[in-house]
Amino acid sequence: MSSKTFSRKRKYPREASSPWKHHLFSKIYKCRKNDGTVIIEKRISKDHVKFAESEAQTFKKICNNSFHHRNVVLYLDTIADEDAISLYMEMCDGDLEEWTKKGKLNACNLTALEICKDIIEGISYLHGKNIIHRDVKPSNFLIRSSDENATIKVTDFGLSKILATDVSSAPTTSTSTEAFMAPEYHLREDGSRETSWRKSADIFSLGITLYYVLTNGRHPFGDKTSHEAPHNIQQKASPNLNLLDSVDNLSQELKELAKDLIKKMFGFDQEKKEVDFDPEKRPTIQLVKFHPLFWLSKKNIDFYKEADKWFYTQSIKNVDKYQQALKYFENEFDISINNVPPSLRNERKFPIKECGNVHQLLRKVIRNLDEHGKEKSAKSNELLGFLNNGKRDYDKFLLTLTGPYPGLLAHLWWYLRDEEIEGPYYPMKSALHYCCFIVSTLSWTVYITDY
Repeated sequence: MSSKTFSRKRKYPREASSPWKHHLFSKIYKCRKNDGTVIIEKRISKDHVKFAESEAQTFKKICNNSFHHRNVVLYLDTIADEDAISLYMEMCDGDLEEWTKKGKLNACNLTALEICKDIIEGISYLHGKNIIHRDVKPSNFLIRSSDENATIKVTDFGLSKILATDVSSAPTTSTSTEAFMAPEYHLREDGSRETSWRKSADIFSLGITLYYVLTNGRHPFGDKTSHEAPHNIQQKASPNLNLLDSVDNLSQELKELAKDLIKKMFGFDQEKKEVDFDPEKRPTIQLVKFHPLFWLSKKNIDFYKEADKWFYTQSIKNVDKYQQALKYFENEFDISINNVPPSLRNERKFPIKECGNVHQLLRKVIRNLDEHGKEKSAKSNELLGFLNNGKRDYDKFLLTLTGPYPGLLAHLWWYLRDEEIEGPYYPMKSALHYCCFIVSTLSWTVYITDY
């Protein structure tokens, strides 16, 4: 340990001489700053100095003198002595795995989807800094519930790798937790393993973590406390996503979207319609962030209307492409006028007469009823969620019109991801959009001086 690398003077007194918690390579102590703020000392012995140095280097890269991302644990200082390295960071109230096992997650006043969004934001920030976490799992996400709104924060960067500029992978011989590790990094039958780590490895582990949160502690590949889950990952066994169907607080559409996102994060072959674990097929963290699982119902409707514009444009400018798109959705969904409620088909004013393909569903049904549905009869208004007080129930609107086609939103979103679609539905590509993103990101940060 070099004295040039770290401060050597202890300046945060411990509350007790005994550790507050024990981790695999470290001991955790509660300390206090001069102003009385409780912080954490993570003390890592010299036997595991490479983990401490890796974590300290990562912290220094993701923190600067002014801002700190709200979904990354706040780093304060590093102090080294002849026996160990101590990392000082903000005090949190527990981790996702601990709180899930104890049934305490409701206490943080966040929905499962809000927790997932925080988790994704933390990993997105790391990947934006060209950092691979390499040990994404529930126990490495801390909960800070003392704030007005609880926040989930990624932590534990002992295995993380900082990629050089314009480099997509980093060589390393150390491995992460097997029950959450991508199959390409498990031992092969000949005893070898992939040693060049990529961001796609984090995406796989993140998919398992999202599943864990949504299903209240279950694992898609079996029992993670035994060898079942690591074995199934190593053998590339199909994940069990059906448990998502039993999640009580998700609509059927959200369940389909959750299954869609998670299977894509494992690596999904669209033609074979099966998880094939190909890391090249996993989405980037930016695509994960923009996935419609995290949209509100009004945004779903707006996207359907933008998709209608795309189909309409292709029907005029590129008929072959238009017909190809219609054929794709015909093979995926049995879209029929019979799935439109009779009251909407029998309306005296502007009845729905056509709904035989995806474009007719988008234009003749969703678009027209969104813009003119309130002109219908009282019975139709009730079906479409047009309330007497002038407000709208967008969930009811979507359930009535797209309920017969679970998975339609996800299919449309993936199908159109490389097309010109206006609106905040995909990662921003232009320089102007990027500048807007930087400005909006500032609202997701807090000043380090708060600590």
